[in-house]
Amino acid sequence: MGPQLFPLPTADTLKTDTVDPTVNDDINAGFSVGQHWINTTTDKGFECMDNAAGAAVWVETTAGASGGETNTASNVNVGGVGIFKQKAGVDLEFRGVNAASSKVSVALQALTNEIDVDVVEANLNIGNQSGTLTNDLAHGTRGGGSQHANVIAAGASGFMTGADKTKLDGLGAVYIVPCCVLGGKSDGLGKFLNANGATTMNDDSSKSRTRAPVAVPVGSTAKIVGCAYKTNLGTTNVVMKVHLNGSVVETFSLASINLNKGGQENWAGFAVVAGDYLELEYDADGGTGDKPGESIWWFLMEVTP
Repeated sequence: MGPQLFPLPTADTLKTDTVDPTVNDDINAGFSVGQHWINTTTDKGFECMDNAAGAAVWVETTAGASGGETNTASNVNVGGVGIFKQKAGVDLEFRGVNAASSKVSVALQALTNEIDVDVVEANLNIGNQSGTLTNDLAHGTRGGGSQHANVIAAGASGFMTGADKTKLDGLGAVYIVPCCVLGGKSDGLGKFLNANGATTMNDDSSKSRTRAPVAVPVGSTAKIVGCAYKTNLGTTNVVMKVHLNGSVVETFSLASINLNKGGQENWAGFAVVAGDYLELEYDADGGTGDKPGESIWWFLMEVTP
């Protein structure tokens, strides 16, 4: 593009000064549209485009500045989107900041000249998020709803030791209660615990078996998970059988018996309902002749409301 030509100002339309014109060099100061101004210090020329009071507009007419000053703006960011759009004449145009959804807010802080961008937490929906959380092996497995998988006492440690996790697994809406007390005597192998037991096998078989009825809280489920006992003659060689409604459901030895001939044995458990009944049978002695003798037994019931 060739050099641009401007009409020569006359003495009536030319103003010289050592500074640039301002918005106050207006109609009240005697200036009219089309009048020229030369800054003799910087050798820049200006033309009055609007002489409105207090809002005069002077455009530089120095060669090379007809489209505005030669300065401009640039986006220097490496990533993201630049906010500078373009220069139009003397106007630098910038893009605005917009919230693309209700999950983000954009607000102008006029006093601090800041544009605040924030997350609207109330509008977030975690269910809409894609991808999966990765496992943090130092603190357990997150995927599949198993933040802390079941562990045994010697299991792996996460936020807590394996032993502590095992203890916590047994807590919650489950409780253990003693139930179904049985008392009597059984001295003969294969004989049931009798309330009036005798010392001979024949006498034992002729006596009525001691049966304990089962009671379960309404609306709950239950299972028998062990028994506590006190015997007169029992040893670790004694083996007993638990009958539920006439069928064997558990066989156990007096493995935890102490010096007082008492102890507690625990099992995985078998389900019971109200109206069931339990019986105990003296099953084996390990070839030692050991027997429970006179004894009392409490079954342990695990109840889940």
